[in-house]
Amino acid sequence: MIKEKIIKSTVELIKSVGIDGLSVRKIAELADVNVASINYHFGSKDKLVNEILKTSLLEFRGTFNILDNAEVSPLKRLRQFLLDYLSLLKAHPELFKIVLSPEKLFDSHLEYVEFLKHQGFDKLTKTVLDIVCDSNKDKVNIIVRQMFASIFFPVIILGNVNSKIKEAMEQNMFGDYSAEENIDLFLDFYFSKFNKET
Repeated sequence: MIKEKIIKSTVELIKSVGIDGLSVRKIAELADVNVASINYHFGSKDKLVNEILKTSLLEFRGTFNILDNAEVSPLKRLRQFLLDYLSLLKAHPELFKIVLSPEKLFDSHLEYVEFLKHQGFDKLTKTVLDIVCDSNKDKVNIIVRQMFASIFFPVIILGNVNSKIKEAMEQNMFGDYSAEENIDLFLDFYFSKFNKET
């Protein structure tokens, strides 16, 4: 119970003051525990943040599992992956305040980067290769980078700017389209000539 309160309070603080404004005293005050409790359960602020980051990044890693499901067509697997990953990005904007912070690199960062390098991007590349029926990995890697840039990057940016800038940018970035419609437009633009699925 105390451990969960500390984690919840830390996440709330990261959302409001960012990683740079985070301190053990602020966490203890918001969680209504003493500083010793935080050190007892986590050892340090960095270990606490690393645990939060690790748990969240495991959720992101889990979204790649759909790409392994051979019972679902490659295009539908890709669409579901994009929807699930985007949903997590929107649900955890505070996570990317940590991930994008130039101040600190946590073990969880490195684990996730290793996962992406050795499994995540391979799964994505294989799925896109299956859709386009092309063995040109360079071309497919460009499509994957553009997919991340056009679908995920705006959400990451909007999750990490102040509310006035966010309000001004939101309409221009997404227009009147939902996330699902944006994904469908992207998939249709890139893949309609390869696949006639609906």
